[in-house]
Amino acid sequence: MNIKFLTFIRKLKRKITLFLFNLRRRDNLRIGIFRGTPYEMGFSHGKIFKKQIKYTYNKHNKFYKFKNLNKHKISKLVNFIENKFPEFIEEMKGIADGSDMNKEDIIFLNLFPVINSIISRSKCTSVGFISNDKGPILGQNVDLGLEWRYYFIKKISPKNGYRSISGSWFGTIWQTVGMNEYGLCIGGSSVNVKKSHYDEIEDIILSNTVPLHFLSSLILSQCKNVEEAISLLNKYRFTLPFVAGESALLLDIEGKLAVIEKGGGQQTIKKAPLLYTTNIYIDSKMEKIMDIDSSESIKEITINAKERYRTLNNLFRDIPKQRYSLDLMKTILSNHNPKGAICRHYGIGNEIGNTTFSYIMVSQQRKFLVADGYPCCTKFKEIFLK
Repeated sequence: MNIKFLTFIRKLKRKITLFLFNLRRRDNLRIGIFRGTPYEMGFSHGKIFKKQIKYTYNKHNKFYKFKNLNKHKISKLVNFIENKFPEFIEEMKGIADGSDMNKEDIIFLNLFPVINSIISRSKCTSVGFISNDKGPILGQNVDLGLEWRYYFIKKISPKNGYRSISGSWFGTIWQTVGMNEYGLCIGGSSVNVKKSHYDEIEDIILSNTVPLHFLSSLILSQCKNVEEAISLLNKYRFTLPFVAGESALLLDIEGKLAVIEKGGGQQTIKKAPLLYTTNIYIDSKMEKIMDIDSSESIKEITINAKERYRTLNNLFRDIPKQRYSLDLMKTILSNHNPKGAICRHYGIGNEIGNTTFSYIMVSQQRKFLVADGYPCCTKFKEIFLK
C-alpha cells in the first residue's frame, strides 16, 4: 500500500482522536466509592464499572498480547503476591466476579506493566511545596496520551487500612496518585532504567519485592506520614523487567516532603520544603543506572524530562516563597513554556505525553482537586476525603 496514503491515514486517526479528546464532557468524571473487605471493594468496582473494565482489558489484551505470555513466569509472580499480599489477589478476584470476567484476565490487566518488557512512555510532572494559604500541597500532571477512558477517581474505605482517594485505572487495584485520611499524599514520575539493572522476573521468589504499580496502594493503606512511607519503601524493591524505576514524591500534613528515587535495586532519598519530579533521576548515584539513549523513543523522553525539570528550576528560581499558593500550583501545572512545557498539548512538539488529567492534593483540608483534561483550560473539580 502507498506509504503516503498510510501516513495520511495515521495523521487522520490522530486528528480524530484529538477531536474526541477535546470534545469529551467535562462533567463526566467518573468516581467510584468502595468500602469493606478487599473482595467487597473489588466486587463493587467490577459491578459498577463492568463496561469500562472490559473496554480497558480489551485494549490492552490486543496490544500487549497477554495470552502469549509465559504462563510459568506469571504463575510464579501471582504466587508470590498471594503469599505476601493476599489482600491484592482478593480484591482482583472481587473485580473479576463483579464484572463477570475471568480472574486470570483481571490479574493480567493489573500486572501487564510488570510482565511485558515495555518502556515507560509517560511524561508526568509532580510538584510539592508548602503554600502560604493552604499549607502543604502536591500537584501532578498525568501525561499518558490521548486515551482517557481507562481512568477514574477511586475513594476507598478498606476494612483494614486507611481511607484514601486516588487516580486509578478501571479494573485495577492501582492508586497511582493519591491522598489518605491522614493527609499523606503521593505522586511521582516513572523512570526508564538500563536493562542490566532490571529486577528479573525470576527474582520474585525472593523476599522484599513488590510490583511498582501496587506500591502506592500499600503506602496509602498503611502509612500516616512521610517517615512511615519511607520505612515501607526501604523494605521492598521493585519486581520489574519493564520501567524498573520511579521518582516518587511524598508529602504529609506536617509539611514534610521527600523524593524517593528507586529502581534497579537501588534507592536514594532527598528531603526539602520544595521538590519536583519529571521522568529522570537527579541523584548522581541513580543517574548512572538510568536509560537515556537505548532507543529514539527513550532519547526523546529523556530530553523532554530534562527540559521540564529545567522549566521548573527557572520558574521557582524567580518566585519568592511568599507567593507559594494554591493558585500558583495551578499556574505551574498550566505552564506552556516553548521548551519543557508542564501542561502538554497533543501536537505542540508532542505525540506521546499529552496531559490527560491534572491533580492537586491539599493535605490539611483532605481536599483532592482534579482537572479532567488540560489544567490550563479545564476547571478543577473539588472532592473531599470525608
